[in-house]
Amino acid sequence: MYYYAHITKRQFIILCIFTLSIPFFAYGYLFAAKNFPMFFWPCGLKEYFHLYCPGCGGTHAVAALLRLDLVESFLYNPLVLYMVGCLLYYVAKTIVQLKKQNGDAHFTIHLGFLWVFVGLMVGIFIVRNFLLVQFQIDYLGELAKYW
Repeated sequence: MYYYAHITKRQFIILCIFTLSIPFFAYGYLFAAKNFPMFFWPCGLKEYFHLYCPGCGGTHAVAALLRLDLVESFLYNPLVLYMVGCLLYYVAKTIVQLKKQNGDAHFTIHLGFLWVFVGLMVGIFIVRNFLLVQFQIDYLGELAKYW
């Protein structure tokens, strides 16, 4: 299944400006999360059921990615690297299409990337919590005391 997209050179430049601003927003979020934790809701799954949700470790993964520590980022939450990889792939694909089609690109976006993301999310949830509950393996180090 595909989504058909059309983008002009002007739209692509705006998209690139937004994309290049993401690390600045990430630094701002990390600063706020560290210095003002009272403004952020705790994860309900972690607080009440003592299990990890698929997004747990995402903030640590972004921080590790901003330090360019890819292995640590992957271990905290592989979804962050997957999303960055997809973003870089589609930016490169758009650049190629804009060059080929003289500033007016028509291309397809394969929705399989979305299904892989959902599969990774479910897989991370199952594996992480199975290791935690069955073997007390907690590589995030936040919930081992409950199991």
